[in-house]
Amino acid sequence: MVSSTTEQVEQQVRAWLDQFVDGLNLCPFARPVVTSDMMRLTICDSDQLQQVAETFIAELDLIQRSSESKIATTLLVLLIALTDFEEYLSFIENAEALIEEMDLVGTI
Repeated sequence: MVSSTTEQVEQQVRAWLDQFVDGLNLCPFARPVVTSDMMRLTICDSDQLQQVAETFIAELDLIQRSSESKIATTLLVLLIALTDFEEYLSFIENAEALIEEMDLVGTI
């Protein structure tokens, strides 16, 4: 069962996407994805980098195994992890290296 906090976060993120990203037309390519079921919203409530990495890898795997008509993208929401900007940048660097290692450049 999904917790009420997770449901609230998902509602808030979807509202932000609708009002800000789609509403202000920040990315004209976002609308078809944001307004459909092709965008997964995955919420990770762990502050452990290992769990965040595992969630990220699971989403990469799911995206590559799914057709784009089913899952076009995933928005990974981290509730309490990577609050330090340097830690965030380090994680992004590692995530980009992982995408290369998994031979997903151009797909992800």
